[in-house]
Amino acid sequence: MKIKVAKLWTQGMNAADGPFIIDIQGSRIAGVAKAAASDATQVDLSTELTAVPGYIDCHDHIGIDIGDEHAQSVDDAPRIMLRGARALAAMTRGGVTTIRDCGERPDVEPYWVEALGNGTIMGPRVIRSVTPICRTGGHAWYLGAQSDGVEEVKKAVRKNVRAGANFIKVMATGGFGTLGSSPTTPEYTAAELSALVSEAHRLNRKVAAHAHGGEGVDQALEAGVDSIEHGKLMTDEQLKRMVEQGTTLVVTMGVGLAFETDPAVPAPIRQRMGSVNAGYWELLGRAHESAVRITLGSDGVHGGIAQEMQYVARAGYSPVEALTAGTAAGSDLIGRDDLGQLKTGHLADIILVEGDPTADIEAAGRVRAVMAEGAWQIAPRA
Repeated sequence: MKIKVAKLWTQGMNAADGPFIIDIQGSRIAGVAKAAASDATQVDLSTELTAVPGYIDCHDHIGIDIGDEHAQSVDDAPRIMLRGARALAAMTRGGVTTIRDCGERPDVEPYWVEALGNGTIMGPRVIRSVTPICRTGGHAWYLGAQSDGVEEVKKAVRKNVRAGANFIKVMATGGFGTLGSSPTTPEYTAAELSALVSEAHRLNRKVAAHAHGGEGVDQALEAGVDSIEHGKLMTDEQLKRMVEQGTTLVVTMGVGLAFETDPAVPAPIRQRMGSVNAGYWELLGRAHESAVRITLGSDGVHGGIAQEMQYVARAGYSPVEALTAGTAAGSDLIGRDDLGQLKTGHLADIILVEGDPTADIEAAGRVRAVMAEGAWQIAPRA
């Protein structure tokens, strides 16, 4: 298949004026070139749309919407399955072709993966953590694999790997979604967290640490985690250490804003979020100044990566930086060098947006067509 588009964007450049021909053979991009007058195409979109790589959402949970996370997590499995199918479809509509799933209930998680694989439901490819590892009674205990002590957390890592985990998710601090939890208090001892990270790395799995601030972030960085998820309360010193270690910050602004306003969120949680969100805007500006490596996560605002791009742009990132955070930077974090750019040999994950997102980042949200591995998930209008 050959498609013609008006503009094209990939990492490290502003959107280039075309028209361009993208040659797709099977699931991969066979070539990208300026169109010649003699080129024949099967899909001619040369007067309308800009081609960009499929978005990579580096933090979401298929089975959890914005609202009461505890109640949703202990719901009946059929309801969780149906809720997840709806969420996966919303991700595709938002231009997301890959998600890094940061933890599900283990009795339902593999069935989404199976259904996506055989085409029963529509959605992005899933980079799996299976279920988050948390301390007994800690943040998201109702969802995670409750594990305590050095040997038990190592065993939890091994169980997730056996179940198909591509990476390991650990709750390093408390969180806002669990009533009574403190987002700056460590969930594990330094020895437990270090053992967990060492075991994951021994098994060639990266570690994503849910962590907001305080000593828990210090412990996570000391243990050598690969990413800090959220990081809403971090200090300048912690940002500096992330740069030194090459640790990625997975930005999740949208979920905090939703937690502040959505009536489905328990009132005690909503009441905490106003001041936290105000501080997060300021922290993202400092992260940009410090050159912290970032990616983007929707965390329940399913398909919201284009909106997340707008948030980081508001915090000081350029449109190109925002687009990179939602595409190529995500491919680096998940360890997939065949995603995140429109280049020969890469998987043909392509979305078509109306307008030029490098000039107007809001255009990133005007998704008009979605292709994954060379097949239209949402076809362009004729």
